[in-house]
Amino acid sequence: MVHGWWVVSVLGCAETAPRPVTEPPDVCDAGVPEGPFEWRTVDGVTATEDFAFDRDGRLVSADGGGNLLGFRRDGTFELVSPGAGETRGLGTLPDGDIVFTNPDTGDVWRMVVETGGVERLTTVTAGVSLVDVASDGTLALGDLNGRVHVVDGASGEVQSWGRVATQLYGTTFSFDETRLFFASYSPSDPQLYVSDRDGAGGWSEPVPWTGYSAHNLAGMVSDRCGNLYAVEPNRCAVWRFDASGSESLVVELELRGAACYSSKFGQGAGWGEQSLYVATYDEVVEVDIGVPGR
Repeated sequence: MVHGWWVVSVLGCAETAPRPVTEPPDVCDAGVPEGPFEWRTVDGVTATEDFAFDRDGRLVSADGGGNLLGFRRDGTFELVSPGAGETRGLGTLPDGDIVFTNPDTGDVWRMVVETGGVERLTTVTAGVSLVDVASDGTLALGDLNGRVHVVDGASGEVQSWGRVATQLYGTTFSFDETRLFFASYSPSDPQLYVSDRDGAGGWSEPVPWTGYSAHNLAGMVSDRCGNLYAVEPNRCAVWRFDASGSESLVVELELRGAACYSSKFGQGAGWGEQSLYVATYDEVVEVDIGVPGR
């Protein structure tokens, strides 16, 4: 064998052929970058409290009139669902439909992407906040009254535990989707909570996992390397928690007068898969993190 090539015998003649292609080293092998991290405003893209990336490569958010809009990376957009209704949290189901929560009624709605029509998936409790969706369609929802809900995305069946904390807001599945994390939104209860998937497909009662030093925390996401990210709303600061629960300040966005409640890793054409997108009520900001999301 010649270095870097395989030798192949064809009719008695030696020819060279490229080595079989191997996968490149996993991006997590080099460790998660520590920063400083660059960030920029995404021109022409707006959001309300939350947003989701759909399968067509659009960032889907609501406007002040309850319409769902789909933004491309270049700022162009189309009307996705007129008059969908009040939204707080948005997520994307495995079949491409969008789910969103109504905090006033506790309803969880499904927006059918082919038609733009909406149908009620289930109802939990008033105060329901952000939502995360697992690859099997399971929905996890926090609640500003401190309750936790897990919803089967196909049947609408709900698993709840009553009041877990003073207030809960953001939620995210772990990178392997065997754990579920919730962020306390109350300064009097600076905790992240965790629930574990059991052998029957259900979830254990959430318990405190680690404390945090931020004033409070809202939107949460996880990366492929086992870290969690949560947004401190009034500072528009992004905090990272490693697998042991240790925290570090990733970036503090210089957005005067803004409040940041949600974050998502990019998906789809033009959106960076290793970038974290953070939304205010007026704009969306892109932060280069250096590792991909879950």
